[in-house]
Amino acid sequence: MSTSSTNPGTLFGGSWTQITGRFLLAAGGGYSAGSTGGEATHKLTVSEMPAHAHGIDYMGAYSGSSGAWGGFVAASGTGIVNTKSTGGGAAHNNMPPYYVVYMWRRTA
Repeated sequence: MSTSSTNPGTLFGGSWTQITGRFLLAAGGGYSAGSTGGEATHKLTVSEMPAHAHGIDYMGAYSGSSGAWGGFVAASGTGIVNTKSTGGGAAHNNMPPYYVVYMWRRTA
């Protein structure tokens, strides 16, 4: 690893391929060396959204038999209703693009 853009082949010989657009992830714990994964952006699915509901203020007449809303009524006819709950609160991917490598730290 280096902060120089010089191809290591010019210093050490051999053929080298530059890794771009990814961070390095140490192999192990379910991550095999050479594998890739992650994503630059992630759009949550409904199951990954936290469970929640939305309240709405309404001012109008409600027809209980048809479920239809219509017209406006006096303030005494106002209220708050809630939409159906949604979202499952499941875990979701939050890993930027990665490339798995072996990493070593010298200890002596």
